[in-house]
Amino acid sequence: MARAQCRKASIAAGRRPRAVSIYNRDSMPGTMSKLHFFLLIPPRPTFPMDMTDQERALMLAHVKYTHEQFAAGKVLIFGPVMAPTGAFGMAVFEVADEAELRAIMENDPTVKGGLNTFEMFPMRIGASQAPRSE
Repeated sequence: MARAQCRKASIAAGRRPRAVSIYNRDSMPGTMSKLHFFLLIPPRPTFPMDMTDQERALMLAHVKYTHEQFAAGKVLIFGPVMAPTGAFGMAVFEVADEAELRAIMENDPTVKGGLNTFEMFPMRIGASQAPRSE
């Protein structure tokens, strides 16, 4: 069945399609992206398993700070990534420009405290979907 037919059948059956393509002015070629992929880089690969009490306190402040940015609409998704080579944090930010993101991240308690570093990259969304209910 063709994609358009599947979509129509899903809608007719009362099911919402799960995948949504994003095509807007900000995600089209030739325009500046307002979305940024962000990596929070811990001081060592084993950090989640062996952080000190002081590091844990900074991380709790980081979580609170990130939730505030989420509530303000600046963060679309965030969380830890447990990669085989070592854990790191990730987030997707929607901000006016790179300078705004840099200001947000330089005020992160773990960055200000010298614990974590970060990298950020402009990005475009090809498609997104809401989490599937289980």
